[in-house]
Amino acid sequence: MIDVIPVTRGAKGRRIAFLAGCCDCGLVFTNPMPTEGAQAQYYATRGWHYLIVNHRGGTGYGRAYQDQLRDSWGIVDREDARSGAEHVLKTRGADRSRVVITGGSAGGYATLWALTQEPDFWTAGIALFPLAHIYDAVVGAHRFERYYEETLFGRLPKVGAVWVERSPITHVDRVKAPLLLFHGTADKAVPYQQSVDFADALKRRNGTVELVSYEGEGHGFAKEANRRDMMERMDRFLEKYVICLQR
Repeated sequence: MIDVIPVTRGAKGRRIAFLAGCCDCGLVFTNPMPTEGAQAQYYATRGWHYLIVNHRGGTGYGRAYQDQLRDSWGIVDREDARSGAEHVLKTRGADRSRVVITGGSAGGYATLWALTQEPDFWTAGIALFPLAHIYDAVVGAHRFERYYEETLFGRLPKVGAVWVERSPITHVDRVKAPLLLFHGTADKAVPYQQSVDFADALKRRNGTVELVSYEGEGHGFAKEANRRDMMERMDRFLEKYVICLQR
């Protein structure tokens, strides 16, 4: 299932670009955060194809649909992001060589995971406060969602190998696409160190990565100056690595 907001033909010279959005469906797809709709409109009015994926596990299509994410996080969401992207590429005339995946929190995890599992499909990735190492993220996070991850990956210690296998940092050596990371240093839901570790691991492998840290910000950015800075940095990143295909 996919929700599209809106898919445009694009401004002259920019039909080449397509942006696939993958974020926490409970917060963004079904009950959008204020900034998500604005971001969709921002890129749509600049000629991007913008797709928001309500992947299996999301709300709005019944309990059976929502339960499909159980034990399958990192599988069905990644499959749905790619199939949604392929649909837009096929039907909307976007350029196959310029496909970007982005998202925050669970969508940040989906972004990192997609870049490690499908390194030749995505042109670039932008991840906001993502999970990179599942176990460390759970141990270091607040207690609000404690044990929730066990419904998505399976219960420890029985499936400990699954938690390692589906952690993006386990497969960081597969990443080929440029990556832009944003994270607040005071994040209590997904510890800031998650982005630091992933960025450092990519740098050691000569990957193209930039980590933008916002001092005192939590799981999401409250300060207008930081939100503006984020959009401006995203613009520059996309212009360089997607529009101009610099490496």
